[in-house]
Amino acid sequence: MLYLPERPYTIEPGHAGLAGGAQGNDYLIEGWHDACAGAHVTRRVTGQAGTLDLEIEDAATLSDGTVPAGQIMLQCGEGVRATVAGRTVTLRHSLSKYRLVCEMPDDRIAVKRGVVEGDEIRGITGHTFMKTADIDTVETVVDLSAPVHWRIRAVSGLPLTAAID
Repeated sequence: MLYLPERPYTIEPGHAGLAGGAQGNDYLIEGWHDACAGAHVTRRVTGQAGTLDLEIEDAATLSDGTVPAGQIMLQCGEGVRATVAGRTVTLRHSLSKYRLVCEMPDDRIAVKRGVVEGDEIRGITGHTFMKTADIDTVETVVDLSAPVHWRIRAVSGLPLTAAID
């Protein structure tokens, strides 16, 4: 998700859209929303059927013409752990022989887990009523003065490892 931390956000219906199509093995998915006050946010995802290798373009414009502060946030599933090396984030789960490799647009990357900085929630998942578990959330600061490009691809054939926790 592209997050604009300085903008109030609504979850009311009617503020988002999604379109897409395919030609041969190539596909394109485009989404947009105006759920952040005074902002228009877009995401464009391209790829090919039969492989997990996604090219992603994120952009945001503000109605007042200024450049918004932004972050790409990847909220990982339970048991998925994130490691960072430069601009590369690797997501792995102990029960999978696959890894997701995310080539981020910037090296200002933090992995946050659970509740951080007082009561700020950054990575939790719900099990049942009042039962939660911590998850990793990857946060990458991005410059939104132009569209931001990044990539997610699957890497297979890596050995299984013991549980990371």
